[in-house]
Amino acid sequence: NMTSSEIRKLGVKFLKEFLKNEDIRVSGFYPSEKIQGKSERWWFEPPLEKIKNGTYLHLLCQYEDGSSFHYLRIPVKDIEGYIEKGSLDVREKTNSKYISIELSAQFDNRFQDLRGKGKINFSKYLQNP
Repeated sequence: NMTSSEIRKLGVKFLKEFLKNEDIRVSGFYPSEKIQGKSERWWFEPPLEKIKNGTYLHLLCQYEDGSSFHYLRIPVKDIEGYIEKGSLDVREKTNSKYISIELSAQFDNRFQDLRGKGKINFSKYLQNP
């Protein structure tokens, strides 16, 4: 098993082909046995401050076998719209706000946010189907 820093390095290397100096969020694959019987998923907690500085929110979701990543590129204007509608889970810690995104890795609802009220399916943002 890879450490989270090794996963991040691999993810950043993967995305450098597509991006230059943009904020990138990377999640390892979490199997159900590691998360108290919940279904497989990916977790992200991007700070709102960093999201609003960019054009896109870039999410890398590690493949189950660890070989590569699913790449989601979500326009910041879409994220802001989801927040305005109350569809995403916005939280606060130490004087900063962040979005808590928990994406399903299950086949039948892959890339659906399991945490926010809107249960948004982010699969339409997938760049490498």
